[in-house]
Amino acid sequence: MEIQKQEVILKIEDLTKSFGKTEVLKGIGMEVHKNEIISVLGPSGCGGHVKIRLS
Repeated sequence: MEIQKQEVILKIEDLTKSFGKTEVLKGIGMEVHKNEIISVLGPSGCGGHVKIRLS
């Protein structure tokens, strides 16, 4: 069975974000393909909201 690759509609590579000297995201990457549904989950303060805002 061959899996067809869908078109990439969002690609994040090596995303980094700091607030002052505090690095909150480092080296984050992901791809979202056409027709995919994604969710960013994690505890409060883990950087999910920052990642979405920077994307």
